[in-house]
Amino acid sequence: MIQKTILVIGAGSSIGVPLVINLLDLGFRVIAQSRSTPSKLFDIKIKNPENLIFFNLDFSNENAEKETIALIELCGNELFSVVHLPSVPPEIHPLSMTSIEDFELHINFQLRSLHLVFQNLNKVMKRSPDFRVVAVNSELSKKDLPPKGLAPYVIAKSVADRYLNCLDSEYRSYGVKVNQILPGMFRSPFINGYPEYVIDDMLGEDNKDGITPEEDLIPLILYLLSHFGRNIYGQKIEVNGINS
Repeated sequence: MIQKTILVIGAGSSIGVPLVINLLDLGFRVIAQSRSTPSKLFDIKIKNPENLIFFNLDFSNENAEKETIALIELCGNELFSVVHLPSVPPEIHPLSMTSIEDFELHINFQLRSLHLVFQNLNKVMKRSPDFRVVAVNSELSKKDLPPKGLAPYVIAKSVADRYLNCLDSEYRSYGVKVNQILPGMFRSPFINGYPEYVIDDMLGEDNKDGITPEEDLIPLILYLLSHFGRNIYGQKIEVNGINS
């Protein structure tokens, strides 16, 4: 049986490390992209020297386009899926303190990793009839009244949502499955630096601890990558720990 390869964008995140472990346990070859490799992944590499490959890449730097091409070439012909995970965003300010440059920074932060990867995967996706894209975005991308003080982040997530809609529209006829997972807020390096009262507002009254990536997100990602996900297209699956 041919071993399938999965490219994990944002593998150094709080979701990425346990996801990589699960993918390796299922027999996948994993290309793990991150801005810097966390020590936990080095420990995993010792046990999986051939099936886990690191690729450090900062999509915001001036060499990102060339490095993305090298990343895609490393994935090889057996690339089966891209799992796009969120990374810690730039600093966020309330609307009254947010400049146009701040908005551009946030939007570019969300779009660059998406577009650089999928632009270079054009040929691969068109010749792979069961290619899977699983993107973890945010429920804030569609929330009518998001928490206060997160405007640049929310708007950038909404732009990422529309990008993924366009990706789905352009590649669905080739058999590519593009699905989004929209988690509620959860405790992570992104929100842990905020005052507790701000975190409470982010998480909501009914979900003080937020969702748990290992219990709520990773099983859903694995389901979409399994044979059960072969006919699932264009879904936006909300996971908020309350009515999921």
